[in-house]
Amino acid sequence: MGALVTGRGGHAPVGHVTAAVPSRCRATRVFQLAAGACVLLAACGSTAGRTPSPSAARSVVTEPGDPGTLILNAYTGMWRAYAVAARTADYQAGSLSRYAAGDALMVLTRALLNDHQQGVVLRGAPVLDPQVTAMTPLADPDSSSVTDCADDSKWLQYSTSGQPASGAPAGRHRIYAQLQLFGPVWKVTGLVVEAAGTC
Repeated sequence: MGALVTGRGGHAPVGHVTAAVPSRCRATRVFQLAAGACVLLAACGSTAGRTPSPSAARSVVTEPGDPGTLILNAYTGMWRAYAVAARTADYQAGSLSRYAAGDALMVLTRALLNDHQQGVVLRGAPVLDPQVTAMTPLADPDSSSVTDCADDSKWLQYSTSGQPASGAPAGRHRIYAQLQLFGPVWKVTGLVVEAAGTC
């Protein structure tokens, strides 16, 4: 029972989307996040040209202070902020807006609200392994892509009374994230979390 959202009808902590989701977008509880494998989602049905396929992904070398490092800091910062908010299902956590915007922020907030309404919290944290796979334009980027293989097997769901709660299968999830530059700050604007076992 991981915490990355997976869209099987079970509870999905982050961004549990109730609208119809394409079958190819069966998420895995975005990290028990947003159920559906377009878990954190910027455009579940039209990611073509926006999210690289695993075979097309190439990692961009990063160094302290360069755009690649700032991009990864924003991506991992988003998950850290979400994990902290998920401990109490705090859907009003202001820290999320520091790292996420647009569709990604909406999905994360909606997932936390759903957890709050269902009396579910998350304990632990996901284990991330992100890589910057694209920056555009390369010389002075203002948009980027990150691909991750994240493990939510130790990020578990509990009821507010302290009892373990059932959720989507846990494991390693392929994640695709889109980020944009807002002034000097990078934020995640789109997120796709695939089912457990996809990486």
